[in-house]
Amino acid sequence: MKRLLYICHDAHFHGAQLLSLSIISTLKQQFGYSVTTVLLNDGELKEEFERCSDVIEYWSLGYREWVKFLADARAKSNVCVSNTVVSGRVINDLKSAGFRVTSLIHELPTLIRSYELGAVAADIGRLSDVVVFPAEYVRDKYLEYFQIEKEIVILPQGLYKKPDRLSTESKLELRARLGIPKGAKVVSGIGFADIRKGVDLFVQVASLVSKSSDLFHFIWVGELHREIREWLIHDINILGVADRVHFVGKQKSVDSFYEISDIMLMTSREDPFPSTVLEAISHGAYVIGFEHAGGAETVLREGCGETVPYLDVAAMANVVLGNECNHDRAQLIEYARQKFDFQGYVLDLLKRAYGGLSITAIVPSYNYQHLIYDRLRSIVEQSFSVDEIIVLDDSSTDNSQVEIQRFVEEYSGPIKIKVDLASDNSGSVFLQWQKGLKMASGDLIWIAEADDVADPSFIENLVPSFSDKDVRLAYCESKQLDSSGQEIAPDYRAYTGEIDANHWKQSFVNDGVNEIKRFMSVKNTIPNVSAVLFRRPDSDCFFSEVNKYRVAGDWVFYLHLLSEGKVAYVADSLNGHRRHDASQTSTLAKDDHFFEISDVQDLIRERFGVSPVIEEKIAGYREFLREYFGLTHLVR
Repeated sequence: MKRLLYICHDAHFHGAQLLSLSIISTLKQQFGYSVTTVLLNDGELKEEFERCSDVIEYWSLGYREWVKFLADARAKSNVCVSNTVVSGRVINDLKSAGFRVTSLIHELPTLIRSYELGAVAADIGRLSDVVVFPAEYVRDKYLEYFQIEKEIVILPQGLYKKPDRLSTESKLELRARLGIPKGAKVVSGIGFADIRKGVDLFVQVASLVSKSSDLFHFIWVGELHREIREWLIHDINILGVADRVHFVGKQKSVDSFYEISDIMLMTSREDPFPSTVLEAISHGAYVIGFEHAGGAETVLREGCGETVPYLDVAAMANVVLGNECNHDRAQLIEYARQKFDFQGYVLDLLKRAYGGLSITAIVPSYNYQHLIYDRLRSIVEQSFSVDEIIVLDDSSTDNSQVEIQRFVEEYSGPIKIKVDLASDNSGSVFLQWQKGLKMASGDLIWIAEADDVADPSFIENLVPSFSDKDVRLAYCESKQLDSSGQEIAPDYRAYTGEIDANHWKQSFVNDGVNEIKRFMSVKNTIPNVSAVLFRRPDSDCFFSEVNKYRVAGDWVFYLHLLSEGKVAYVADSLNGHRRHDASQTSTLAKDDHFFEISDVQDLIRERFGVSPVIEEKIAGYREFLREYFGLTHLVR
């Protein structure tokens, strides 16, 4: 089970909380995560959080209960995401419990100081393993006041909801309800209407525009701060724009208001990277904001809007008047769709939360022209993306190289693809592994053999194991397939169950040496390398031992990895191992095959030592192999 702890400062209906809710919902629905959400304070979205996660009410726990909860949660996963600076008030407890903490920063320094959170912000910079900012501007302003000791990541948050479109008739009905005449242009402002959001500036722009044109109506969607509500009403009446400025209050859904908006004003004095900007663009609205007010400037510079000098309401009014609302709405909508994919954002966030590990897929291939294209496509379509693919064709005699080149030419995604077309056959798949490792740059390696298949969630399910830095290798259960791809067996548990009937029924993490002595000393309990993800070794010197073997080299390879740390096993069958009739294993002379297995068993006994019980199992397996291979007289 993939688990994650998420800290949210409260459950009120505001931007950071809605973003958090969407992250958690996506983790559950799209990626199969079990999330525990710690709400530091209550709010009207609490039931929404409960629908997609287990919710812990921090405010109701005593300190001992809180410490115990963290210890229990840490036993299930060490990965934690904290959603704001406010949530950072528990970061000392999280680190004391052993969590790897990824902190999302959605506040700029003025707000941090106004809430007296300077000490908390300092703790976040000192203790977080990763600090994620939505834009470079937010990072730079934060670093003016606070230090960050570890990794800094810029990650725009993406659109967390699909825009709801309105029919022309529905748009006309909404405009009529608001008293906006046909042909008038609509300028909107979105958010909790307070001084930080600049709702007073919004009114000033409306007044200036209305003096020059009666074409525009202004709508503010969001609750008015109680301390300025009466003043805002006072101002629009004195300025004579009460019939042109519409305060519609807090709305459960704001999509309909985006739909009728031609322009959105971002009048915030300080706003890190408001989702409202992305949402407005996704509905085709042109956005105008102030310079030096937040991270949205980067997006607006790319043609989705423009900025004016800070708090220059006259300049903003002139842009509204000069815009004429003739921008290409369809172009803005398409830009937002491509640029701010939310599922991609959550995957990037996961990658950072689990250590930001890069992944290289090495694809050894020989005479698989009918399979190699689909195999490469399955790799680039993994839900948790690899960063690099290295294709090693070992001098195929069919058209494999043509198919490889076809794939490379047709692929237009971000994954780097390296192709090595050997002129002479190496004669050993393990030499190909060694070559691939020398070429690889990834932190994690997947040797994805050309004839095997993988579930799209294969990497996604194995990567969480590496949040434990001691895990050297993780693998999943494998389906057994025949040469045509038909399933022979749903797993390899009958094969491994001869050693222990229960060990592989559930996912586990085990000490590598313990795994070797109890199980791998008898037989290779990792039947297929395509089911394996492992940390890239610091050296390939042990290949001098691996390359002595024709079929048991993978077994020896695993021994070297596991002797240096832990092994993780995922009980789901996420890999398909194709077993060909003419495979290397079946064509190797039976006595040579037997002696390779015996040699590796002896190597393990000598290097690691085994118990008397395991000695009996080794002897039993050898006797089985003699009978299976029909070896009555063995001569070496």
